[in-house]
Amino acid sequence: MSINIDEHHVRHFRENGFVVLKGCLPEALVKALQTASACTIDRALSDYHAGIISSQIAYSSNSNPPSVFRINQLLHSDPVFSQALLQPELLNGLKAVIGEPIVPMYESLLIKEAGQNSEIGWHWDMKREQSDVIITVGIYLDHSDASQDALCVIPGSHKMSGDICYFEDELAAGRLKAIEVEAQPGDVIIHDVMLAHSSKARKEAGQRKTIYFEFRSLSHVNKNPRLSQAWIDKRIELLEYASHDTVPDSQFISELYALSVNLEAGHYCFRFEQI
Repeated sequence: MSINIDEHHVRHFRENGFVVLKGCLPEALVKALQTASACTIDRALSDYHAGIISSQIAYSSNSNPPSVFRINQLLHSDPVFSQALLQPELLNGLKAVIGEPIVPMYESLLIKEAGQNSEIGWHWDMKREQSDVIITVGIYLDHSDASQDALCVIPGSHKMSGDICYFEDELAAGRLKAIEVEAQPGDVIIHDVMLAHSSKARKEAGQRKTIYFEFRSLSHVNKNPRLSQAWIDKRIELLEYASHDTVPDSQFISELYALSVNLEAGHYCFRFEQI
């Protein structure tokens, strides 16, 4: 299997705001990512019970016992995550989707499991300028079914006006339709950060683990006042490992994450009762 992002995929993405690449990751890489993710989660839980709390890990206090919901700065955890990020075919395909040179912004692992109250409401990953193309890449390590916690999207919403509250109201009135996007281990889903999307809470036993990478165009990164030149340079240097068919060592990863950045927040709908 290989990652082949062609004109059809690019056209589907631009029209609908998302595209699914079915079974495109090698089975050996998927298994290695599953193993590394499980070890990373176990290590985070062990640290939690030992009183070692990381600002880069989000725990779900609604579950008993507590569970891990999200792990950021993922490249710290295992070299295989860098291998997944730096696949030349993937990077070339994402460059075609964005339409110009790309820059990786963050690396994260999301874990959804039963009892976690893990419903994710309708949102944008961030708000961007209409001229920008910013994408979230999800690498699925477990089954994500419509009956469970599949990604739910409003096709084409990345091109519509209105905020998240508007989309919720239009869905409730039946004027817009959402669809569920199922995925299997090894599938990759690419979506525009301003595609309105959500997912239900997981009810059945087991986990849904998804690795998320965000990519932006180099032109956007260069004009974004949130990003320092040192941060941009280090991120571009990270991409250079792909051309050498190698992954960065732990010292480089530490230097990468030592450069602080305050990325844009997601956009949700908050409703306040009038008194």
